[in-house]
Amino acid sequence: MPFVAPPDYLPSFDGRPVQLGIDEAGRGPVVGPMVYGCCYSPIDHADYIAKSGFADSKQLTEPKRESLWSDIINKRDELQIGYIVNILSAESLSTQMLRRAPHNLNSISHDAAISMIRKVMNAGARIDQVYVDTVGDPAKYEAKLKALFPNIRSIAVCPKADSLFPIVSAASICAKVNRDWSVGHIASIMKENEQIQDKVTSVELGSGYPSDERTKDWMKANIDPVFLYPSIVRFSWDTVNQIADSSGAIEFDFNDEQDDKQPNLIGMFAAKKSTIPVSRMFLNRNMRLLV
Repeated sequence: MPFVAPPDYLPSFDGRPVQLGIDEAGRGPVVGPMVYGCCYSPIDHADYIAKSGFADSKQLTEPKRESLWSDIINKRDELQIGYIVNILSAESLSTQMLRRAPHNLNSISHDAAISMIRKVMNAGARIDQVYVDTVGDPAKYEAKLKALFPNIRSIAVCPKADSLFPIVSAASICAKVNRDWSVGHIASIMKENEQIQDKVTSVELGSGYPSDERTKDWMKANIDPVFLYPSIVRFSWDTVNQIADSSGAIEFDFNDEQDDKQPNLIGMFAAKKSTIPVSRMFLNRNMRLLV
């Protein structure tokens, strides 16, 4: 079973103006989900949030991140903080990025942030300020958000927002802790799989990033010659193609059995020239995406 995000906590704060921060974790890995975090709190409580220890999650130790996440969950009334954790599975990312009309990672990230802002608004919170860590061109992203949410007084998209704004730091902790727990959950499940248990007991999954030697070793040890990997791996990453090529994964054809009385299936699609880019993993196997 996949790792499940904690339930959203969406207080309205009785109409007091709130500041809202959004950040993500796991944008670059080839294994596991990308996780978005959103936190919001009344502006008149901002000094308390700033003094609560929130900082860029990458600059904090794992125990400190988990301690702050525990505070967000268990002391939310004292902190006066609402939150959302949005887990975008590897399967979902691959499906969107490899479909006939590809949805790139920046667009997926924008959609995730927009959906969280709308969810907080629909819960009755009065959003006055929004701070978002940049994805793509910050000016274009900011203009997009301002066009979608003209009633929000201030929207800022900027690099290192998780270091500049404590409310974004809190969001980054929500994202990072749940991303780490999700990867740990994946590693645990893979070790319990009897079919590959003999391979994974001596190879750690690691962080899931392509640059992590443990992750690369895990992928090389656990590749299937035909199906390659389970859905926890992002097939839209070129890392999959590279390892498949170097590991001798099987290349094969899908042959269409022809019947004189029936139209040829491949022929039906041959006339339709597609300009959509297709992953090399599929091209090497003469496969085409039909979704």
